[in-house]
Amino acid sequence: MTKIVPVLIALLLWGPAAAQSAETEKIFHCPTHPEVRQEVPGICPACGMKLVPVAP
Repeated sequence: MTKIVPVLIALLLWGPAAAQSAETEKIFHCPTHPEVRQEVPGICPACGMKLVPVAP
């Protein structure tokens, strides 16, 4: 039991941060200009289309 407690504490402390960092590491691209890529959603500078998340 005493070996499980530190593991549970570690999961509680770092689990949400790991999930959040994975969430923020998405890459967005333009459907018609796949070379346009960025880490945040936005608008393609070449055509004005909305950037969409890259499929995993």
